[in-house]
Amino acid sequence: LDVPCKVVITAPEGEDPHPRFGKVEMSHAKHRNVSCVSCHHMFDGCGDFQKCADCHIDRDDRSYERGFYKAWHSESEISCRGCHKAMKAKNEQTGPIGCLQGCHEAAQK
Repeated sequence: LDVPCKVVITAPEGEDPHPRFGKVEMSHAKHRNVSCVSCHHMFDGCGDFQKCADCHIDRDDRSYERGFYKAWHSESEISCRGCHKAMKAKNEQTGPIGCLQGCHEAAQK
């Protein structure tokens, strides 16, 4: 598999990003000890990985568990925030949990 060093999460093509929350850069290298299917939970071992936005298409309802926003922000351990919060609860070293303290900080500069 061709794994990019860095993934940039941004508004889907054709949509304007939120002015306060810009793109988020995620390092695959920092996640090398995490199984690919932990995040790419629909991957069955065949073909290419899909982008989150291919399935998480509802952009308007932030409370919808299968929506675009929740793909990264839900309490589920298959979302970025959910995984980081679970690690923090176990006193493990983790990535950012707060919006502007690590994830969306680039938008604030």
